[in-house]
Amino acid sequence: MNELKKEVMSVFITRNNTLNKRIIQLLLLNKRPDLMDLYNSMIGLYGGAITDPSQLVYMIVHDMHSVPVCLNDGCNKECQYQRWSLGFKKYCCNKCSTSDPKRIDKITQTKAERYGKEYTEAILSKTKQTNMDRYGCEFPLQNEVIRTKANSNQGELFGFQRKGIREKSQQQLLTRYGKKSGNAKSNNENAIIQMKNVEFFKLEYIDNKKSFNTLSKELNISRGVIINHFDHSGLARQHNYISNPQQQLIKLFNDVQQPYTLNDRTILHPKELDFYLPEFKLAIEMNGLWWHSDNYGWPKNGHLYKTMECNKQEIHLLHFWEFEINNKWSIVKSIINNHIGKNTTIYARKCIVKQLDSNICRDFIYNNHIQGNVGSSIKLGLYYGELLVAVMTFGKPRYNKQFEYELIRFCTLIGYNVVGGASKLFLHFIRGYNPVNIISYSDKRLFSGKMYTKMGFSYSHTSAPNYFYFKEGQYELHSRMKFQKHKLNTILPIYKEELSEWENMKLNKYNRVWDCGTDVWIWSNNPD
Repeated sequence: MNELKKEVMSVFITRNNTLNKRIIQLLLLNKRPDLMDLYNSMIGLYGGAITDPSQLVYMIVHDMHSVPVCLNDGCNKECQYQRWSLGFKKYCCNKCSTSDPKRIDKITQTKAERYGKEYTEAILSKTKQTNMDRYGCEFPLQNEVIRTKANSNQGELFGFQRKGIREKSQQQLLTRYGKKSGNAKSNNENAIIQMKNVEFFKLEYIDNKKSFNTLSKELNISRGVIINHFDHSGLARQHNYISNPQQQLIKLFNDVQQPYTLNDRTILHPKELDFYLPEFKLAIEMNGLWWHSDNYGWPKNGHLYKTMECNKQEIHLLHFWEFEINNKWSIVKSIINNHIGKNTTIYARKCIVKQLDSNICRDFIYNNHIQGNVGSSIKLGLYYGELLVAVMTFGKPRYNKQFEYELIRFCTLIGYNVVGGASKLFLHFIRGYNPVNIISYSDKRLFSGKMYTKMGFSYSHTSAPNYFYFKEGQYELHSRMKFQKHKLNTILPIYKEELSEWENMKLNKYNRVWDCGTDVWIWSNNPD
């Protein structure tokens, strides 16, 4: 407990001895995977019955072994946690608070000490006498004139007595909820019956990850009523936050009726995978730039670690940046659909190879390759009738000059799977240009490299994770090559020679993220 308490205080408590609400918020949004081990240890300390991070921190810091019970001697119910500055309520409900003999005695004693023993009776008697003198009755609203004036004032201020208001209100309630009065939304009888069955919450709230707001809209019942019934179900609260990119992918899978697991922790426990499709042994991560950046504290090898751990279980993990989901959704969708067999299949034997015009090649790669176009000298296209369905480009090596050529880009038309397309284009290049050797690179973040083995390439090695810069508040990645230190004095508004490249970039409000590295592939005309 002492060691855990020290760790909890170092992470969640500020220098001013207050709760770090920002860390709590990030934890609830599943944006601090590095804290999941600590969070699980905190939950385990109380047998899994408590999941609210703020409450867990409060109890651990204050050395509490259990939730305090109601101070009313006749009640043993647990008290509700309020917030860090207030802690737990002293009573489980208002009824216990107002009926507790000890509390009543204390109030009576305090009044007696301050105002005298006859305080209550004297004040009430004086109030009644004043009302009798002024209005002829003990309480003002017992006077017909005052009651009429009060009703008139309310009508003028709030429209209670305006003609048609009451009828219109009743009609709206009748249209929306089938009742003319009362808290109609809270009295949806069918919904109430559903919520009395704990299996309903197990299915909709826990398994389907629906929030209370979503259930409120679906059931046409107030959120407060839903929460009240859930709290009586005996189930633990979940944090069912789903980001916009996740919602897009959920819609994609639901549209094609593809089963999936959301926020899976069974594969890389305790780390999380955003999506897992066991049928295809495919996992997908949606990586927000800020949440996966250096300034946030994401480790350099964090993405590579997840990829390698998935590989050990023969699971292919795809990493997509949030800006790719937002700006290149059609390409992202095509990549995913290709893995789950939802793209249209075309066979390369029914296609022909043609040399491509630079403009046609550039536009095709820009629209169909997630990394965009790169300059090349040889551009080959695969046509299915009049339709261009695949492109492969070659040129002089950009990084390793020991090779004659580099295979720079290959991509297919979005929504299509061209079986044998890469092999047919590559064989055409070999026959036409008779190269000595070729080098190529596959992004480990997205591609397994199986295409290269089919074309006769040999795996050479995997390069270390590479970093990319982005301006804080913007959603565009820039290659590190653009910001090499010797170029910075002409690019950045603020530049200091004594600082490193990264220090200068931070000075100018830039942040950086890391990929998974690249696999390097080699083809030789003379394998020996």
